[in-house]
Amino acid sequence: MSRPLRLEFAQALYHVTSRGDRGEPIFVDDLDQTEWLAVLNAAMARAYASGRHSMQEIAEFHSVHVSTVSRAVARHEGSA
Repeated sequence: MSRPLRLEFAQALYHVTSRGDRGEPIFVDDLDQTEWLAVLNAAMARAYASGRHSMQEIAEFHSVHVSTVSRAVARHEGSA
């Protein structure tokens, strides 16, 4: 039986996990990992800027420490 289709809609937050099959790497190279972290940081900063989520909620959702969210928000605000 196949997995049911995901619901997708504008302004949605999705929980994404990444694991390599049989212990394989999930990133192609260092640049790939750097680009993914930039996307993750931007997503955390946008979620906080929306005013709908606390830093603690975002940290728990993304399985990171709240200080990681705080740094992402500070970098995003500094670049705006």
